[in-house]
Amino acid sequence: MKVVLITAVHGRHVIVERMLRHHAKVAEQLKDCCELSIVAAMSPEDAPTLFPVCSQLGIISTACTNHPVSRKWQLALSLAKHLLEPDAVIILGSDDFANESYFRQAVNRIKAGSQGCGPDSVWFYSQPSGTMGLWRGPMRLSTVVSATKDPANRAVTIQHSDLPAGAGRILSRRLLDAIDWQLWNFDRDSALDTYSSLAILNRVHMKLDILRVDSMPGAAIIDVKNGDNMHDWRDLPFSHVVEPEPAKELLRQLDLEVCAG
Repeated sequence: MKVVLITAVHGRHVIVERMLRHHAKVAEQLKDCCELSIVAAMSPEDAPTLFPVCSQLGIISTACTNHPVSRKWQLALSLAKHLLEPDAVIILGSDDFANESYFRQAVNRIKAGSQGCGPDSVWFYSQPSGTMGLWRGPMRLSTVVSATKDPANRAVTIQHSDLPAGAGRILSRRLLDAIDWQLWNFDRDSALDTYSSLAILNRVHMKLDILRVDSMPGAAIIDVKNGDNMHDWRDLPFSHVVEPEPAKELLRQLDLEVCAG
């Protein structure tokens, strides 16, 4: 099975290089499960530093403007389609780290017939403090499915949908074909997880399966925060926090010590 990891890059070269090297290593570990390739779309100013890294690791890379960010993600997806013709695509931000166990179990869900899925929880790691926090989903998407036109007798019907986290979503070729591989065909710099979910719901009326990470032995995704991210650590609602010393042991157990440097 051919799987492509796509990511979008802007700055933060140290953590990005660490992320790329980590997942190149994971690709080697997964050879008995799938053929994992990586496509990275980055800003032009990132290219002099990161193109050589990508070349060394066998990663397909390209450069394009960072605004809107959605177009950068769409470019990575289009390259994956046309250059690699994958059976599935997995989505990770350039500061997201998934371990081998997560990849293996997520890919197996696609093999078992899921058209698309993603995790219900993600760990966050703060490099400045060494602290970890667990975000538990699922995400909630509310959409208007009908509304009366009479302003004097206004009635609106809202549909609520549970969604997996954005990091670690894996989509089958069948699903991507159904939406013409247009997952980010809009101009946005934020809320990309929500709008890409709408792209699926509006085209094929399908919700992604939610992976219960607590039921996936050893699996984890960690989003690394170094103070230079789009979303600040302090803005995140955690179900619980792990202090620095226990966090080191947790990273070791998850085989994600790379997150700490």
